[in-house]
Amino acid sequence: MRLIQLGIVLLSLFSSIIHANEQVPCWLNKPINDHLIGFIGVSSPYAAKADLPLTSSRKKALSKMAAYFDWTLIESDFENLKQNTKALSNGAEIIFAKGFQNQNGFFSYVTFQDNRHRTQQKSLNKLCKLSVCQFEKCQPDWLCKSNASAVFGASNLTSIPSRQYLKTAENAREIMSYLDQAYVDEYIYKVNTTGLKQNVDFRLRNWNVDKLGTSNSKLLNTNVCHSRHFLFSRFTHDNLSVVPLKTFDTWFVNPHLPSRQGAVGSFVGYTADGKFSSSIKFAIKDALIELAKVKEIEIESEYLIESGTGIFTLSKTKEITSTSVSAKLMDIKIKEKDNKLVVYTWLLENPQQGN
Repeated sequence: MRLIQLGIVLLSLFSSIIHANEQVPCWLNKPINDHLIGFIGVSSPYAAKADLPLTSSRKKALSKMAAYFDWTLIESDFENLKQNTKALSNGAEIIFAKGFQNQNGFFSYVTFQDNRHRTQQKSLNKLCKLSVCQFEKCQPDWLCKSNASAVFGASNLTSIPSRQYLKTAENAREIMSYLDQAYVDEYIYKVNTTGLKQNVDFRLRNWNVDKLGTSNSKLLNTNVCHSRHFLFSRFTHDNLSVVPLKTFDTWFVNPHLPSRQGAVGSFVGYTADGKFSSSIKFAIKDALIELAKVKEIEIESEYLIESGTGIFTLSKTKEITSTSVSAKLMDIKIKEKDNKLVVYTWLLENPQQGN
């Protein structure tokens, strides 16, 4: 039995090493940099026609590009995509990187042409090690950096790679829509009984967060990293204003700014749907509720009862919070505890907030 377990451990470690050292195009880790704005398309690596994975993934990459820049393209723009360069009907000139294929999918990348087609093509084909998420080491560093103009999206592994990349963007957009505006309704009932021979603590907590806002802002995928079970993507958001930032150690203790209320939310464990993005949403909800409680709390009553030789108190506290909260996601911190991911979120209440 021990030999079998050891074999499983060694196989797992070997698989992780192969995964970590896999050579991939650099744009697969970082589709955006200071000199490049590009988009990734993914398709199945298996098809009846040999060139179908290439043309299909390039079509998806071009569709993402058109959607981001609000282009209206015609049918011919999506034809004859085997060539690496193409002039579109709207006048834009694009270039495709050489396609990349592994066991997960066939990947294509599209960006704007410059005047150095040959050197640009060579640069696009440069290889890097696959970016592997290591939260305990903050690698890659964007996992831990505070940036108010970015949000994370995550998706667990799927049998359809293109769906996984699409899901990270959908999850990021859904998180942003929660932050746009949410209605928080919470009811807390607590009974604490203490005495010489007894100690009873009862707490009932019911809460609900309804998503009222919608996020129509554009998301631009800037970074990607992989773990054994998840794909993580970083997206910049065009409507998030830059505010003074704090490090995690600072905002975890004091989430407020001089003129704005803040709150920290957290979530640990597993969700019913198994999605990491759901964990982030639960942490956001937790912080939204804390903001609502800061704004409006009603304490109903307290009782003191004497009984026999033992003196004990029965305190009954009723807290009711019902208010509309609008907040911005300032930071997300992910840590590992007992082999589980713990998600912390920092929210700041939006200025000029109404009840």
